[in-house]
Amino acid sequence: MTLYIAATILFATGYGLTYSTLNAMVVNLAGERDLSAPVASQVFTLGYFVGLFGFPYVGILGPPLYKPLEHAHSDPGR
Repeated sequence: MTLYIAATILFATGYGLTYSTLNAMVVNLAGERDLSAPVASQVFTLGYFVGLFGFPYVGILGPPLYKPLEHAHSDPGR
């Protein structure tokens, strides 16, 4: 149980620091380039969560997509 709590604390800290830091960088860059900071923040948030939660669905498709390549590169002598 202690390992679970420690892992949870580390994950939450890393997530909180990463998301807020990257979002601040996007907003600062938008301000420097005369772009709308709220829109840049919304686009970043949308992209961040699509990547975070959408990747498992893409990852599930990976093995079936690579099966033909695996067959094409197999050794015919086996």
